[in-house]
Amino acid sequence: MSVLKGQSKKTAHEQLRLEADQVQSRLPALLLEAEQVAASILQGVHGRRRSGQGESFWQFRDYQAGDPLGWIDWRQSARGDRALVRETEWEASQTLSFWCDSSRSMNFTSDAKLPTKLWVSQVLTLALSSLALRAQEQVGLLGDVIRPTSNRSALGRMGQSLLEPSAAHALENLPPVLGLKRNSQAIWISDFFESIDQVRKTMMIFANKGIKGTLIEIHDPAEEDLNFSGRVRFSDSETSSAWTLSNVDDVRLVYQEKLRAHRAVLEREVKAVGWNLISHRTDHGIGSVATEAFLRLSSHHGNAGR
Repeated sequence: MSVLKGQSKKTAHEQLRLEADQVQSRLPALLLEAEQVAASILQGVHGRRRSGQGESFWQFRDYQAGDPLGWIDWRQSARGDRALVRETEWEASQTLSFWCDSSRSMNFTSDAKLPTKLWVSQVLTLALSSLALRAQEQVGLLGDVIRPTSNRSALGRMGQSLLEPSAAHALENLPPVLGLKRNSQAIWISDFFESIDQVRKTMMIFANKGIKGTLIEIHDPAEEDLNFSGRVRFSDSETSSAWTLSNVDDVRLVYQEKLRAHRAVLEREVKAVGWNLISHRTDHGIGSVATEAFLRLSSHHGNAGR
């Protein structure tokens, strides 16, 4: 944080204290909404059990071609006319590393009744982290000095870091590539309006280390629909540049087509490295995108263990 010339040390200290108090006042609301989203997912999905290498019994299923004969539970199969395989539950923990874009463009909302893209991203990060912690998995933030952990106290620390990112992280439009843990999962949450080439290069660094990933694209409805009319002045929150369109209606269709093309290229690049892309609008409920992300992450973990 820069201090104005001539500002006393006391005033600078008071400003820092004010900013810290603002973070602390927002943290409970952020954690509460994240836990509510996580609880709603648990009710709908009934946990996160999956088959794999472990000792805890999960379920019996029909024998399938290619299964080793040693997997058949002959005692259980003798009770009926089907060959049954005894499946155990996947017990190996994984590390989920989140990156939540905190650049200025994420603070945008076109309607005071809608959350900002940043708030949605922060709630998603903590809701998915809460679910992972319930499954005894490790969570952390990419680029954070605190190592990933399976301790529930991580949620509070992550929430604090999300609400008060470092100056360097606040300027990053893509996640840092330091301290990557092989065979972990990365979850990037952003509007992904930056260069697709840069996204591709960063994904490749992660993928080459054996890291699976999910990109969650967050847009405001105005960014999707360009639902303005007449003469409108636009400003870029990242560069402070501004420009005026005399009639937005004249460019709406062209804009929407360019946005669809951008997303199509992004989706193609994501699929090329075996990652997932999920799109969400801030005028839709957070629960739906959180559930989809939760199921995608579960699928990635199960596949990694086979």
